[in-house]
Amino acid sequence: MLSKSLATLSLSLILIGNASGIEVYVQPLDGKAIQFDVKPSDEIDALKTKIENSQSIEIDDQLLYFENQLLDNFKTFNDYKIVDGSTVLLFATTPEDSDGDNWENETEDLFDSSREDPFSAPKHQIKIRLSEPGKVIVMFPGEKGSFYSLERSRNLVGWFAPRILLIGNGKTFQFSQSISDGTFFWRARKI
Repeated sequence: MLSKSLATLSLSLILIGNASGIEVYVQPLDGKAIQFDVKPSDEIDALKTKIENSQSIEIDDQLLYFENQLLDNFKTFNDYKIVDGSTVLLFATTPEDSDGDNWENETEDLFDSSREDPFSAPKHQIKIRLSEPGKVIVMFPGEKGSFYSLERSRNLVGWFAPRILLIGNGKTFQFSQSISDGTFFWRARKI
């Protein structure tokens, strides 16, 4: 009977020890994962407070996702089955980027992406619009940190790059071209 009591006591100690705290990794979109100690019974808001204190990102500007699910501030880690060693994704929002995915809202709207879903990205395509009589604007989305070459051709065989290297920043690249220079085919290549 004594050994059964000791076994129960040992099991209780193990469960209490595991319930006291877990390590959760927070992965920003650009940057290294940061480790935080939390309790499984803590609300998500407690983690957001720790992130605000260490990374200076206000709580209201943080969107946290676990397994592609947006975490509610007032639910607990237990509610989401977040365990020791789990990674939570951090998206920091701004007025220009409401889902924190490093794409400006305007670019997401223009290139068929959702400004509310950080897992959707603008389609890589070129759009051409008339800007004024005799001019067109050539546009395409530039992913933050990616390199591009915008090229034009009269015959789809020889390509010329008026601008050699472009570095994306989550906005729409826009280039004005005179129609009087002739008709061109355009392509944007990710380098």
